[in-house]
This record gives sequence, C-alpha cells and structure tokens, in this order.
Amino acid sequence: MSTFRFTLMAVGLFAMAFIGISWANKGFPVMAMRAEPMKPDARIATFDDSAKKGIRKDWEDSKTSQSDGNKERDKLRIELLQASIGWIYDNDHNAVALDNQQRIDALIDLINAAERKVIVFSPFKSATAGVAEALRKEKIEFASVTGDTSSSERNEIFSAFQGTAKYKVLNAHPECMSHGLTLTAADTIIWFGPITKLETYEQANARITRVGQAHKQQVIRMIGTPAERLLYRRLAAKEDLQNNVLDLIAELTKGD
Repeated sequence: MSTFRFTLMAVGLFAMAFIGISWANKGFPVMAMRAEPMKPDARIATFDDSAKKGIRKDWEDSKTSQSDGNKERDKLRIELLQASIGWIYDNDHNAVALDNQQRIDALIDLINAAERKVIVFSPFKSATAGVAEALRKEKIEFASVTGDTSSSERNEIFSAFQGTAKYKVLNAHPECMSHGLTLTAADTIIWFGPITKLETYEQANARITRVGQAHKQQVIRMIGTPAERLLYRRLAAKEDLQNNVLDLIAELTKGD
C-alpha cells in the first residue's frame, strides 16, 4: 500500500471516529420506515385483467430507472400515479379532484399524532395544492413550497420552519428540497404519494437525518393502490442495488 493511500485512509478513519464519537454523545437518531396502508378508493378507475397485466408489465419493465424510454408508457405511469393520489389533469391541464377523502383523513390523523413538526411530500403540484386546502380547513399552520415558490420565499419558509415555532407542517414538492438543507425541526416525513427518482427520494428523506437531529425519525409512505406499492418497491430495489455495488467495490479493493 502506498504512503499516500495509507495517509488518506488514516485521515478518513480519524474523521469517521470523530463524527461517531460526536453522535454517540448525543445519542444515535434512528429512522423508522413504514407504510401507511389504505383501501383503494372506489371512485378511482379500475381495469380489466388484461389491462392490469399490461400495466404491471410496463411498471416491471421500468427496471431501476423507473422508465424504459417509452413516452406513452411513461405517460400512463404518471396518469396512474395521479389517479392513485386523487388528482388528475384534463386535456387543458386543469387539475380535477377525485374522491380521495380517506387519504386526506389518514394524512390529517398522522399529522395530529406527530409530537413535532412534519414534512409532507407530494409528487405533483395538484396534490400539494390539495393538501394545502385540507390543512387550511383543519386550521393546521403550514407553509407550501413548490416550483412556483421564489428562492427568497423558500429561504424565509425554511428558516422559520427550522428555527422558530412557526409552521407545524411543511407541505412541499420533494424536488424543491435542495442538497444540504437542514430541517431537523421535523422528525416525521409523510409521502402523500411516491416519486420516480431515487436521488430525489433519498435527498428528501435526508433533510431530517442531518447532524443536530436529537429525536427518532420516521418516514411514512401512504399506499392505497398496487401501483404505489410497486413504485416504492422499485425505489427500495434501487437502494439495495446501490448498496450492493458499493459493497462489491469495497470487496474488490480490500486487498490493495
């Protein structure tokens, strides 16, 4: 082993030990991942057996990228996911609400059961708007962040959420949550519906697991249809694949 490589490893081990001791003094936060099962809504369109098989094959063919490059099938996946969550778009791109009251009720129950602040992630702006309407109706203090929220307004919201007692809920689109953003004032994340990008999913979950988090965390995934369950399974499979690749690299380089 070269002197440079040995020095690099020594520095890395020292840094890991220092961080480990610092976290041990505070207690190691634990993240609990669980799904919140729900009954499919009766008003969401059903499909005959052949259609179900086709949809299932389309989803399974997406493999780890969640897409096989076919725009028509990708559109079908998105529309199916929108219907699962409770809002679809018409031909003029106007949001049309379905009867998803059970999902809304379950979300409100989960928020009310949380002792500390909560982040709710929705994959579509229509869902974020619908969640905002439900929170407003329940008189739960919240702030919403979507792609339409200006950078200065986002910074104000994040600062107030993290550093003050303002806002019980941060209602956000996950792609608006930047790398390095610390939101440890929350210890609960609720996915109102799944997304298709692993990096976004992992980065969004990481907002509450940063240094300074003093409480046990939980990530709750709301699942009401087979499509959602399969998508979360795909996300989990990609995580496993990533970990296996890292383990393989470590094994191959162990003897260097």
